[in-house]
Amino acid sequence: KAELEKLGKSLAMHVAAAKPQSLDVPSLGEKALEAIESFLVATKAKLEGKPQQAIDKALEGHRAKLHGEMVLLEQIFVIDGQTKIKDLLAASSKELGHEVKLAQYARLSIGNA
Repeated sequence: KAELEKLGKSLAMHVAAAKPQSLDVPSLGEKALEAIESFLVATKAKLEGKPQQAIDKALEGHRAKLHGEMVLLEQIFVIDGQTKIKDLLAASSKELGHEVKLAQYARLSIGNA
């Protein structure tokens, strides 16, 4: 129980600092998906004339980067700066001997924070 509380507090600090927009990729809202797609279209225009394979690889890299900024489970844990949240949960599950799953979260802010 103490280990789960410690993990919960760490995750709460992460959410406060990283400001994720969704828990996972499928739950990204339409506006966020539209923003990603418009960014990728603009990026593709910049890559015009490049081989299709290079364009596809660049677009996938940009999509992954945006997911890493917007999606909680894809974000890098702010406390250690290297582990993705989904990997942190997997490691915690292994360490505790029980599945640790983050089903939802809430982030409250006051003003423009």
